[in-house]
Amino acid sequence: MQNIDTVLGYFATRIEKELGPHPTETSSVMTVITKSIGDFARYHTLKEFQELKFKYVEEDSPDEFFIPYVWSLVYRHSGLAFEQKSLHTLGTYEYSAGDEETVAAATKDLSTLNTSMAT
Repeated sequence: MQNIDTVLGYFATRIEKELGPHPTETSSVMTVITKSIGDFARYHTLKEFQELKFKYVEEDSPDEFFIPYVWSLVYRHSGLAFEQKSLHTLGTYEYSAGDEETVAAATKDLSTLNTSMAT
């Protein structure tokens, strides 16, 4: 986030100085950015980060979890009328109220990871 703030602050100052506080044309903003980019000493003002390395290891049978889980979500939240006895694809997965919290937490973790990788 620090690097993003640095870049935005630098160019916002240059744009406001040349075009005023409320520029109206994108072409003039791009012109100012293009002219100012040469003065931006990137290696001296941005924080360097180590290259992040992740290794994805897929489970042997991810479908054993995901197919029943997705179908259980469809069954519970779609509003469609399914006869539960006829749904063999749900397998042995038993839906519980904590699953929504688990999915929400995992989504938040992924969002945080994506944000930290971008900065």
